Amino acid sequence: MLITAITQSDPRSYRAAMRSLGLFNSKPWLAELRIPTLVITADQDTTVNPILQGVLARGIPCARQVFITGAGHAVTIDQPEKFNRELLRFLCE
Repeated sequence: MLITAITQSDPRSYRAAMRSLGLFNSKPWLAELRIPTLVITADQDTTVNPILQGVLARGIPCARQVFITGAGHAVTIDQPEKFNRELLRFLCE
């Protein structure tokens, strides 16, 4: 379903969305977040650098970062069991 959704999306809209994501800087607002936050990082993510994900996690006062091994950017597809385990652990705390 994911591949179908991506391949059927309008290429111009997809490029515009990716451009906006690439240009958006969330760092000025991270310290304002006051809710528990889970940053799930795939150890083989080549789309969003894991080091930058660490910057995100450290910038949010109540954040925790976990690493999913053997996963790329599509961590929910690459390692769904590991992803779900970490998410459920976080939600149950």
